[in-house]
Amino acid sequence: MKKTYCTLIASILLLPAGCDKGGEAPVTGGSKKIGIITSISAEGVMRSPQLGEDGSGNFSTGDVFSLMAISESGDKTMTDYKTGSTVLYWDDIAMGQGDRSISLSACYPRQDAADGRFTFDLKSAEDKDLLWASARDIEAYTEKPVTLTFKHVMHRLIVNISTDPETGAQDINTQCTAKYKCDVDLAAGTFDNSATGKETFSATGQKAVFTLVPQPVSEVSLSITVGDRHKTLPLEEIVKGHENLESGMQLTVNITVKNGNIQVDGTTIEGWGDQGTIDGEIIM
Repeated sequence: MKKTYCTLIASILLLPAGCDKGGEAPVTGGSKKIGIITSISAEGVMRSPQLGEDGSGNFSTGDVFSLMAISESGDKTMTDYKTGSTVLYWDDIAMGQGDRSISLSACYPRQDAADGRFTFDLKSAEDKDLLWASARDIEAYTEKPVTLTFKHVMHRLIVNISTDPETGAQDINTQCTAKYKCDVDLAAGTFDNSATGKETFSATGQKAVFTLVPQPVSEVSLSITVGDRHKTLPLEEIVKGHENLESGMQLTVNITVKNGNIQVDGTTIEGWGDQGTIDGEIIM
């Protein structure tokens, strides 16, 4: 009897340690949220998808980008992520039992990607400035925020044309002929434009802005028409010492038309990366 009584007292004393009367159920690893912080970078400057001239801003609520998670064992999960709305949990990510980390890759605007691969076509794309980001070796089930810094995939070409006061903007036309699409692999963080053909893009006025697939300089040419004067300029004759128009960089070509001459005042690659300045002169 004494032994039974002592056992009963011990059970009562241990009861509070094994019973949570008022607390919430503990959060398991898969039920934890993956906190994603997004930013858009151009040479260290924040940039908005709306592509403001000064590069300021961030994603706006409702912007949608494609997000792919790759587990340590190679499982892939694709999802559309809407900023300010989507909530992502670890349970949403395909992972092997022994996986200890994942990597995230993303692109804006969202794409219909098969296994993380898609073709980006500048002729048909509504938003021609493709952005992408990646974050590697994210610890599984972490609650620490994950930062995705988006960068520009395309190259930006700006052509500024100065003329005499009598020439109106409507009399100035600039054409750029170049490769226009590329195959993107989000998982590998690579793009390939080797198989694409060329397309000619046109702009009217003293300033022409073209978004181009990164490609060899030898693949690109400019055609300038001012009134009845016309000149075709292979880009490799202007940009000396640089073989490629690189991803995330900006090339500016300054041209003066005077007394029947088209003069290249100088070219710079800057803003997203500086490759130098080249001067030259083209006579019609």
